[in-house]
Amino acid sequence: MTSKALNATAFDARKAIQASLPQYIDRPTPYTTKSVQVKKGDKKNLKAWVGFASRTFGKLPGTAVVPPAEYMARLIKGGTRKARTKYIAVPQNTSQLTKFGGLKRGGVNKLLANKKKYFLGVPKGHEGWGLGVWARGGRGGRGFIKKVIRFEKQTKYEKQYPFEKIAMKAIKRSFPKEFSKIWKQVVEKK
Repeated sequence: MTSKALNATAFDARKAIQASLPQYIDRPTPYTTKSVQVKKGDKKNLKAWVGFASRTFGKLPGTAVVPPAEYMARLIKGGTRKARTKYIAVPQNTSQLTKFGGLKRGGVNKLLANKKKYFLGVPKGHEGWGLGVWARGGRGGRGFIKKVIRFEKQTKYEKQYPFEKIAMKAIKRSFPKEFSKIWKQVVEKK
């Protein structure tokens, strides 16, 4: 009886978390939203878990490179992301973003394919400006340059998503209602 109420509560918490994502995160992808998963408890183990899919929790899609739990942890707790290879590409304007706010797949290579307009590197005489993809502007591409993508060895994240607060609010609201509903079903059977 209690395990049923716990499991129903966990699924209610999952719905609350999924519904709240757009309020705190700019355009969460369906991949992120669907990655909120539940591990049900049973009569022997009166615990149910709600969280983002990771390598040890839930089920990751076969195409997953970075588990949602990994990037969501930085949005929940804050922290630093270190580059997996040499650098992290950080777009400087929205034209390089997908509808979900991420860098377009192959975006850097697509820009660099247009050698007349874009170049990769550090502009001569401006070493302090850092490595990036630059757009040439003005007549014949000689007027000015503008950084389109910068490259960072690491990026910092502030706490942004109150996962625990949202989950606890849903649990406190849902569990008494679910337990009462199941209790009535048990009493009616007897």
